[in-house]
Amino acid sequence: MVSNIVRLLLTLDTDGDPNNGITISEDAITAITGKDIKIDAVDFGADAGIVALLNEFKGGAIQLVERGVAERHFNETLVGQSSWGTLTWGNDVWKQTTP
Repeated sequence: MVSNIVRLLLTLDTDGDPNNGITISEDAITAITGKDIKIDAVDFGADAGIVALLNEFKGGAIQLVERGVAERHFNETLVGQSSWGTLTWGNDVWKQTTP
């Protein structure tokens, strides 16, 4: 479910660059309002609410951010804010260099 939330936020980010923060525009808020999105859907990209959102927002010119991209960004963000340890998610491992 966390992956799907991150995927949605990254997809709706105004400038498509999450490294400078995620900004959700009023247009994105309007597009998502009233959509029945199943955030816990196993195949999130096939969820009817997501499909409707992607078709309507920006004239259908956007695609849902891939799961791996979202998970990598989320992990790198968490590790960047952590002062210890190793984070493992899926097939990837991120290590904090200073404990």
